[in-house]
Amino acid sequence: MGAGPPATIELNSEEFRHVRARRLKPGDNIHVGDGHTRRFAYQLNENRAADRQANAEPEVYHEPETHLYSPAPEGKRLDWMMQKATELGLSVWQPLETQYSQRRNYDAERLERIALEAAAQSRRFRLPRIVREPLQ
Repeated sequence: MGAGPPATIELNSEEFRHVRARRLKPGDNIHVGDGHTRRFAYQLNENRAADRQANAEPEVYHEPETHLYSPAPEGKRLDWMMQKATELGLSVWQPLETQYSQRRNYDAERLERIALEAAAQSRRFRLPRIVREPLQ
C-alpha cells in the first residue's frame, strides 16, 4: 500500500468527462480509491486536477477475499462477467482450463479497465486481480 496518496492528482480525460457529467465544479469533494480497500478525500481545483484534503482520514473497508475460477466465456460475456463480479466484490479472477472448455485469448488490460469502471460505479474499495495464466 506504500507511502500514501499524492497531494495532487491529475484527472485523465475520461475522469474529467465524468466530473463534468456530474456537474461538479472546483471546490467540490471527490473520493479517490487506491484499489486496496482505502479511499481518500480530494477537492477539485481549477486545473483538471484535485488536491488531497490534509486533515481527512482515509476510509478503510475490509471485504472478505472472493475468488472466482471459471473458463473465459466467449465475446461480450467475459466483459459482462467481469463487470458483475466486480460489482459483487470480486478479489481475484482465475481463468480455468478444463477438459471440456476451449482456451480463449482475452485482453487482461481491457478486463482491468472494465473492473475499474465497475468498481467506481458500485463504489467498491478494492479492484480485482486478474490472473493471466489459466489454471489447469
